[in-house]
Amino acid sequence: MAPPSNFSRAFSWISENPGRAALYGLAGVGTGVALAPGVVAAPALAAVGFGADGIAKLSMAAAIQSGIGNVAAGSAFATLQSAGMAGSGAAVVNGVVSFGGALVALASGSAASKAKPAQFNPTEVLWSVLKANIWKPEDLERLADAVEKSWARISFDMDTPTTTTSMQREFETATAAKGWDVKY
Repeated sequence: MAPPSNFSRAFSWISENPGRAALYGLAGVGTGVALAPGVVAAPALAAVGFGADGIAKLSMAAAIQSGIGNVAAGSAFATLQSAGMAGSGAAVVNGVVSFGGALVALASGSAASKAKPAQFNPTEVLWSVLKANIWKPEDLERLADAVEKSWARISFDMDTPTTTTSMQREFETATAAKGWDVKY
């Protein structure tokens, strides 16, 4: 049997962690906008009527300009009009869009990296049972002896009430989280 491809592993991770995947995706989009703001700003300006040839007829920008009347130099409307025509206003608009993209990338990337992935880890449960049975030994030999005795007492059929309850609770919590934060 061949090992899973990178694509299948990625798809599997995404399906197991949809919340974190969405946050990382949003961080990627924010980074793209921060690095290339014109890719977003120019089409957005054109969509509302700030085009390369000036204000487009029957557009939102035309409606706003008709309500304003004479546009004051340096106003927000004048800056947007300049940006739409690839003038000096483009630097201002691209700077604002880039800053917004960076904020989105930072916030969503930070949230994704802080999220504890939903996972079911029986090893943690076994370790907690082992730790609970070991007291502070005086030397390494007694520690090894305590670990062996404690390990021998663990029931691997998982029928012990403490282990079953704890593992079941972790499994249910991880399953319900669907990739979002989990507090064990």
